[in-house]
Amino acid sequence: MNIFKQFIKSIYSPKDISTFRNQGMGKTFLYIFFLSVLSVLPIFINFVQNFNHIYDEAVRIINEEVPDFSIQDGKLHTDKNEPVIIEESGNSTFIIDSTGQTTVDDVETKYNDTLAFLEYDVVINLNNQTQSMSYQQLGMEEMSRTEMQQFLDSVGSVKSIIHAITFVLFYLIQVAGHIISITILALIGLILKNALKLNINYGHLWKLSTYAITLPTVFFMIMHFFRAIVPFASLINWTVMIIMLHLTMKEIPKTDID
Repeated sequence: MNIFKQFIKSIYSPKDISTFRNQGMGKTFLYIFFLSVLSVLPIFINFVQNFNHIYDEAVRIINEEVPDFSIQDGKLHTDKNEPVIIEESGNSTFIIDSTGQTTVDDVETKYNDTLAFLEYDVVINLNNQTQSMSYQQLGMEEMSRTEMQQFLDSVGSVKSIIHAITFVLFYLIQVAGHIISITILALIGLILKNALKLNINYGHLWKLSTYAITLPTVFFMIMHFFRAIVPFASLINWTVMIIMLHLTMKEIPKTDID
């Protein structure tokens, strides 16, 4: 059975999943790589859309709306005594604050899809993931508004490279997450094996666990695509995975010693 048929069967058929236990480990890892690509796509697409939107807004706002500013010795300076907070359509926010009133934690907890130039740091909050770097780390210890515009232009020229690197990072994290989940699920399978009195080894359980994660992975992939927030996501994920593994193991004959 090819990998695409395995994917479809793994969504709804524990009986078919049970037959995959005797296949080679190479094909099992290939399935993990395939499933990781599918599951990371909606996350990556959302990131690209948000990144491009915030970048375009940052260019426009720097050119048209923000007060004059400069960065000296790694510190932001403006002629404003309070933060400048510009909220745009689509729930994106741009902040420039040389006063120190706004912190990295504020950007993380109070705003969504935000680009913030703070007293000592640049902060980006996308998809509830916050990254911050100091002006010194970015090589921006000394910078004028004109140089900032040139910096944004240089970022725009390498956006495709940024997207590619981000996809690779997202993908590697997804693969690692799947492998960890599969390993833990297979350990849970050892308990289920004893309860069901099955004579199968950990290698078989690891392969079965690889396919047992398909249904919740597809569900959360769809939720990410529609940007839906699922309450108790981790609990739902593990409950469905364990149920799928249990149903799959029940399809294995108790006399199976392969």
